[in-house]
Amino acid sequence: MNFSARKCREAVGAVRKCGRQRGFTLVELLVVVAIILILAALIFAISMSAMRKAEKVQCLTQIRDVSTAMNSFASDYQHPPIPDAKKTSGMDAVYGDPGGTDQTDFVVAALMGKQDQLPTFPGGVAAEAAKANPKGEAYWTPDFVDDKKKGVGRHDGRYYDPWGHEMMFAINTPPYTDKDAGGKNDSKLMTYGKADYADTAPREQDFVVWSYGKDGKMGRVDNGQIFFRGSDDVISW
Repeated sequence: MNFSARKCREAVGAVRKCGRQRGFTLVELLVVVAIILILAALIFAISMSAMRKAEKVQCLTQIRDVSTAMNSFASDYQHPPIPDAKKTSGMDAVYGDPGGTDQTDFVVAALMGKQDQLPTFPGGVAAEAAKANPKGEAYWTPDFVDDKKKGVGRHDGRYYDPWGHEMMFAINTPPYTDKDAGGKNDSKLMTYGKADYADTAPREQDFVVWSYGKDGKMGRVDNGQIFFRGSDDVISW
């Protein structure tokens, strides 16, 4: 009996010892949890980076598409779409400036021409665009959107980037009688500081298109200067 009891106790002890050897300690569990959290953070960071790159590619595609339409318009009319008021003043124009007076609906309406399906253009925008494009030629057929992202707003006719901000246009008003006259009938494209970064700026283009990116703010500020490099802005030049 004593022998059997001893054997039984030894067997029970071996099972307990084996169980202790196969179990996880608290430290081991914390290490596993930490590894899982680190991997989750890395996956999240990679996915966010991929999403940001995809949005910038989408924005570049939008800029390319509307730039192609602008070039086609300029080929027919010898200049990009310009309203009568700008032709009279001779001053270069900036459209889409946050809080500004000139929005992108005029440019959109002029490029779209007389199409069957049009967004809602407020006020006299449609009439002004018809004067700029009297042939009614359709140079552009953009996507219409309701959420102010990646297309022309069906409710207001403005052109939006992937982040819901209005796209920016600067248009050089001819005739180019001078090289630099502060934006009045000169060959230098004036953006009034809206696209004049410390490391890059438009020069003598007929027009440029750009976006302030996800944050909706111009460039990256460094020592009181605004730089394009290192920012999330997207530009056509």
